Amino acid sequence: MGLWNLYFIVKLYLGGTRTLQPAWWLNLLFAVALLVPFGDRRLRILRNVVATVIAIALLYYEVSVPALSAAGSPLPSHAALTPHGVLELIARTVPLSALYTIITLIVAYFLINRWVRVTTFVLAALIVIPLWQGVGALTAHAGSNLEHANACAPATGQVRSEPTVNTHGG
Repeated sequence: MGLWNLYFIVKLYLGGTRTLQPAWWLNLLFAVALLVPFGDRRLRILRNVVATVIAIALLYYEVSVPALSAAGSPLPSHAALTPHGVLELIARTVPLSALYTIITLIVAYFLINRWVRVTTFVLAALIVIPLWQGVGALTAHAGSNLEHANACAPATGQVRSEPTVNTHGG
């Protein structure tokens, strides 16, 4: 997947910090689609262009930043198209600590990518994290159901315990 690993690593980080709510199955499907090899250079370029559009749309769908109109004072219309305008918009919507962490992740990726096959870990994370969150949600839901059942139990003043077995035969 090459540099697309960075996209997914950043999304995993942002999902972990609750900056965005990842659509895990869409991300996994997207990652698997990026794994399909193309021999022809033109097809690889076309795939990357289409994948970039999909990545931006998917990120926009998942992100929970305020609308651009709510990001403070409006940017001048010509500033939105310049690199300075884009940096100013990012500074208004993304916390500085998150940017530092993302830059650290990118540097770490380029250092580690020389010796480790990062794609394997990214795909494993895209599979394991949703399953882990799903199990956590199921146990939390089961715990809340148990609390609800205990709260709804009739208040007889008696402590309910395990059933007793008559061992005297009668």
